[in-house]
Amino acid sequence: MVLAIFDFLDPTPSTCLGMTCKAFYPIHRERHGAVHLTTKGLYDPIKKCLWQLLRSFFPGLVFCFEIKKFVTLERCEEIPHVSSFGLERLQESIFRMVEDLPSRSS
Repeated sequence: MVLAIFDFLDPTPSTCLGMTCKAFYPIHRERHGAVHLTTKGLYDPIKKCLWQLLRSFFPGLVFCFEIKKFVTLERCEEIPHVSSFGLERLQESIFRMVEDLPSRSS
């Protein structure tokens, strides 16, 4: 049954499911390989990128668009593009992303 579910999923939700359990991740990798964090879901009507779906898996980290990885805010600030972008604007966009997160009680 689990294999059938992974066969049904496109790469983005498959990655999310694969990250929920050590036994599931190898199944995901076998079916879909490595999936880039900027990949969008094929059947997601909102077309969220994988990093948007996974951000709650990485508390305390932010997605740095310049290097396309989850990093600490301090590390993100060290990256030249982010420094020129401005820390205030970076923090503003991070706060907006956090506000968009669904509450854990729902």
